[in-house]
Amino acid sequence: MNIHLRFSVTADDYVEFHREMERLAKMTATGREPPKPAFTKLTWVLVATLGAILYLGLGATAAMQGLDTGAFSVRTIVSILCGGGLIALYVMRRRFWEWIIRQAAKRDLSLAVKQEVTLRDTGIETRSETMTTNQAWNHFTGFAETQGLFLLMVTNNSGQLLPKRAFESPEEMEEFRGFALARVGREVIGFPVVQS
Repeated sequence: MNIHLRFSVTADDYVEFHREMERLAKMTATGREPPKPAFTKLTWVLVATLGAILYLGLGATAAMQGLDTGAFSVRTIVSILCGGGLIALYVMRRRFWEWIIRQAAKRDLSLAVKQEVTLRDTGIETRSETMTTNQAWNHFTGFAETQGLFLLMVTNNSGQLLPKRAFESPEEMEEFRGFALARVGREVIGFPVVQS
């Protein structure tokens, strides 16, 4: 195999990379996504509790002052605001996270540098204006593929990304995919463990 790629990492690549790395980091030994973290559930419980307190507290206060009459009572308005707030939080949480990743990508000037990557049977060579790195295939612990990227993992949250758009043909992509599936993450790195 001898494939040459030329590309610059875009903010979209960076978001897609982080999204996949986050998913892979959450994988359990069974290969399933783990349940949502407890702090996320706790956050929703706290928001719902706060909404209930506001609903009951403001409603009781308004009723005592004689303001709780008509179709648009204080309780109704508070319910709409709390419910709308919960829905907005749920919908926007992913977009907010992606916005943070995009901002980080825009500030990281090293991502926009043009890279030349050569994929060989012995490893991967990455060149840019300021550096050259050579990595053997056994340096990578895993391989993943998203809609627009190939990912060569070093750990559960770091690795090398290769945009699919950088490949010259579907045949090149297939050659690399087959090679990576057969080689990446298959070799044991380190000393053999001998039980005594």
